[in-house]
Amino acid sequence: MNSKDLNLVLEGTAIIKVLEGTAIIKVLEGAAIIKVLEGTAIIKVLEGTAIIKVLEGTAIIKVLEGPAIIKVLEGAAIIKVLEGAAIIKVLEGTPIIKVLEGTPIIKVLEGAAIIKVLEGAAIIKVLEGAPIIKVLEGAPIIKVLEGTAIIKVLEGAPIIKVLEGPPIIKVLEGTAIIKVLEGTAIIKVLEGTAIIKVLEGAAIIKVLEGAAIIKVLEGTPIIKVLEGAAIIKVLEGTAIIKVLEGTPIIKVLEGAAIIKVLEGTAIIKVLEGAAIIKVLEGAAIIKVLEGTPIIKVLEGAAIIKVLEGAAIIKVLEGTPIIKVLEGAAIIKVLEGAAIIKVLEGAPIIKQKKKITALVK
Repeated sequence: MNSKDLNLVLEGTAIIKVLEGTAIIKVLEGAAIIKVLEGTAIIKVLEGTAIIKVLEGTAIIKVLEGPAIIKVLEGAAIIKVLEGAAIIKVLEGTPIIKVLEGTPIIKVLEGAAIIKVLEGAAIIKVLEGAPIIKVLEGAPIIKVLEGTAIIKVLEGAPIIKVLEGPPIIKVLEGTAIIKVLEGTAIIKVLEGTAIIKVLEGAAIIKVLEGAAIIKVLEGTPIIKVLEGAAIIKVLEGTAIIKVLEGTPIIKVLEGAAIIKVLEGTAIIKVLEGAAIIKVLEGAAIIKVLEGTPIIKVLEGAAIIKVLEGAAIIKVLEGTPIIKVLEGAAIIKVLEGAAIIKVLEGAPIIKQKKKITALVK
């Protein structure tokens, strides 16, 4: 496959594209990054505008004015929902995520709730007995068992709590990308090996058996917004997400962390005119233990695999989980280029033999 076969993620090109007519995430050529079915887009961006654009000193996520769902108020909110437009809707007429005018969606009050909007108004509220995220009936991407809320805000309790027993995130039966083992951890791959595990007594994301997925230690906000600076703060000497002891999936190395808040510096920095997410020298963003997939999908196939010094997300030989235009990887990291690339005419999850030609 030569360079002409590549749909580089250059200025004005589509980053994520899905098959027309059945796309949950569709990208209008040279325009929208995430689009669903025409006329019913969950996240739609006006033509010629990138969803994720980092303007120095401006908005991280900006969308042109109009029917846009996600908009960043100049110098204020990170995610703004235009009046009368719900980003994710559960029950008709009741938006899950709604932002009041002139108020940031994500605001951390010192020693209080992690995600809180104006006093007395929850950002993520789950109406009792209603699924939070649901796609087209009969083909849900993330389906919640009837009567079970994925994200439920219990007054004076954990923001994200998992009801005991039933799985919270489940995909189509027999082809689950994220499968929750019954009665155990929410995100588990191999039996007895939790993907997301946090050290006892300091957990940002801790999976308590039959309890809360994400629990906030009393009086200690997990995500704290440093005054006028960091969105995600990494407590000194504490790993945010750890898997197996001594082998963190996302490890915050001293002075070289991907997710590290340097005083007065942006957490996510866009390489000058290039990558959205930078991989520190010789350090993989998401590393999988050799021979052990982080997120296991079809038999013997890992969705996310980091090849040393190569692609951040690679699909091993197997069957495509999310299929995009005929035969190409949605997420591919080309050295010195964009982190997210769409190869014209190929499956999102490429087979190993097809990727070798692209990644050395």
